[in-house]
Amino acid sequence: MNTLDNFLSAQNGYKKLLKVEQQLIKSAVKEYQISELVKQCSEARTARNQQLLALFQSNALGAVTFVGILMIPYLTLMAF
Repeated sequence: MNTLDNFLSAQNGYKKLLKVEQQLIKSAVKEYQISELVKQCSEARTARNQQLLALFQSNALGAVTFVGILMIPYLTLMAF
């Protein structure tokens, strides 16, 4: 009976070990998925910031051009 008890105890221990391993694998997969999501969000944020910077630069250039066009009559009048 002692050998059978040892065998059953070892089998239960092995089952518990398998459950722990499965939980660790699930945890690692979740952690990997979270890190991938963080990476994707960071890349998306960088792309958005670049687009906003390009938009700002084009708007600034447009504003400078608009003010420059408005200044032409003023400068022409000041020349006389």
